[in-house]
Amino acid sequence: MRSFAERLGAFVLALTLVGVWTSLAPAHAQDSPAGGLFDDARKMEQALRKDISASKAGAPPLPLMRRARILVGTYEDIARLFPNSDYVDKALWQGATLAADVFGVFKDAADSDTARRLLDSLTTKFPSSPLAHDAALRARTLGPRPGAPGAASAPASIAATAVPPV
Repeated sequence: MRSFAERLGAFVLALTLVGVWTSLAPAHAQDSPAGGLFDDARKMEQALRKDISASKAGAPPLPLMRRARILVGTYEDIARLFPNSDYVDKALWQGATLAADVFGVFKDAADSDTARRLLDSLTTKFPSSPLAHDAALRARTLGPRPGAPGAASAPASIAATAVPPV
């Protein structure tokens, strides 16, 4: 039977080896909670975009719109919950572009409004971000603000059944 000192020595050695191993391991996005969540959201976004591309004309848009809005909300949550991470501007950009692309497909003004809000947040809160210039350009592609002259309204069939933005 091992003495207490021998067991303690083995435990300390094990902790030391774990510490050395983790300090030598390369840093990845998964090392931060924001990075891990962002990577997971990107994977879900890729799957969603494939599903949207594969959807047939005339298929009900609500399930895909709902998934997209939840995912946009996920990106927004990453930015809100981890305001000091390196992923804030990226999360705002991903959420905004997804919302804008969903607007382009389904033409629901709520998605355009969400995209515009996230793009505005990115340009005002992170003006030195490499994505700020692209965000300003992308906001212009959404057309005039709702209520402005020339603003288009959403088709009645989608607007009547729209899921509130997440």
